[in-house]
Amino acid sequence: MQISPKWHRAEDLLGMSREDAQNEINDIVREITRIQKELEMTSLNDHMMPYHIPTREGSLGMRRYELNVIREYFKLQGWEYEPTKVEIADQKFNERLRYLQSIEIEFSGNTYGNEIRKITFDNEKIHVDRSFTINFPCPNETDRKFFDGMTKKKLLEELTRLHIGEWKRKYKNSWNINDSQWSVVFKYSDGKERKFEGINKYPYGFDSFLKLIEMDWCFKKFKDLDIEFFERIYQKISSR
Repeated sequence: MQISPKWHRAEDLLGMSREDAQNEINDIVREITRIQKELEMTSLNDHMMPYHIPTREGSLGMRRYELNVIREYFKLQGWEYEPTKVEIADQKFNERLRYLQSIEIEFSGNTYGNEIRKITFDNEKIHVDRSFTINFPCPNETDRKFFDGMTKKKLLEELTRLHIGEWKRKYKNSWNINDSQWSVVFKYSDGKERKFEGINKYPYGFDSFLKLIEMDWCFKKFKDLDIEFFERIYQKISSR
């Protein structure tokens, strides 16, 4: 298993032809797509499969690093780099963040109830409005102070690192483990919005997104689920 990047800087590729460099790009993009699909199935199950996720997330980060090195190599050689459709989508999403007006998140499930959260901004200040139904997450949530020391600028910087623009619009898992549903809506100052939603399935990086917006209380609810059951499902999916 590869545990370090093939190249650490653009100069390491000197002598490689443009055709070979493009083939390397194609291979890396295919590998990134494969890893992302694996992470889609287990994004919120890090409590249940701690030995699998760090390895795959590390591999994903390494492949992204290699892709950046090849981009720099193209610049070094004076070649025009043609980004993939996924790269373009992610870039456009990140560029739109400067116009972000609010983020609206809804997360619900039979195991842990429902939370609706709206994040808005007053210049650099971040405001959070929340409502709950069924099961309240934990007693001390009412007095919790969110985004302590965090500014809007810093939050937007962190969002750009999550590659949210690469997410699909909808996710669905027919295994119906715990009937969880979620939606995330980014609303912009020009009246437009970008919505992502899912049922029993999450995009890669969704757990990191919830941690960033301090909405990761739902992880605690997964601890009581049948770990061995999830492991068997993972093994069955991986063997296909």
